[in-house]
Amino acid sequence: MNREEWDRVEQALSGVFGRIRLKVDGREVTFRRGLITKNRLGIMTYVDGTFKGAWMLPSHEAPESMFLRPQSRFVYTQKERKRFKRIRKKTLKELKIDPDKKMHSFTPFWNSVGSIRKHYERTFKDIQLLETGGI
Repeated sequence: MNREEWDRVEQALSGVFGRIRLKVDGREVTFRRGLITKNRLGIMTYVDGTFKGAWMLPSHEAPESMFLRPQSRFVYTQKERKRFKRIRKKTLKELKIDPDKKMHSFTPFWNSVGSIRKHYERTFKDIQLLETGGI
């Protein structure tokens, strides 16, 4: 996709209920803007017209999860990690505790078109704009 098409995508998803369809490496991906929670708008991802919660799990190796937004978080809170810094590294190793350990998962919600664009241009080779629409 070129810059003009990404601008059309951003314009379509800037409204309250925007929608676009892309063809990404042979799969149809739909993005719809709408309410994620009570007072928060976001962009939801659908692959081939559906979404399954199993795609979000880190242990589930679904090919569809590559179309979702990757996210990682620390296993331990900042307060716990601060406490672990005071403990000797040898003791942490014996207890098999890694204070900087992260867990990785996927989420279908995107905050902006810019983050979608960065992820998709880095991950996929063939991206085509099929349709834009919305209010």
